[in-house]
Amino acid sequence: MTLLAGFLDVLLRGVGLLALCAAGGGVAYAVVVLRALGRGADAAVEPLRRVLGLMTLGALVLAGSRAVVLFVLHPWVLADAAGRWPVAEFAATFDSPATPELSALRDTVAALQDEVVALKAALAQLREDFGNAAPRQPPDR
Repeated sequence: MTLLAGFLDVLLRGVGLLALCAAGGGVAYAVVVLRALGRGADAAVEPLRRVLGLMTLGALVLAGSRAVVLFVLHPWVLADAAGRWPVAEFAATFDSPATPELSALRDTVAALQDEVVALKAALAQLREDFGNAAPRQPPDR
């Protein structure tokens, strides 16, 4: 069973790589080729629609393949002889280097939360500074 899971793991990672290439290639095509046609060019509308569909499909397939690998195949390999999947034990390993995407996502969210707190403090300080200032009078003409 482990060999089959290893084969499916490699197969799904390959599908994910193809999906990433489709999404990234769609972005590059839209930025480089379709931008050369100019803004508002009628000739770029239909190709842009197709590229956006390709990029969306690629992103969804990539997310799906990564989800199957992380949440189905890996716990399946770790199942015990009775067939019990160690989901709680597996979820506790998400801080390991085996899942850099989840660690990077967690770190990004934490950094964004810190930035939001800092921006709120700066905005409150600006409101306090400019709230106490005398209102500006429009110039006389």
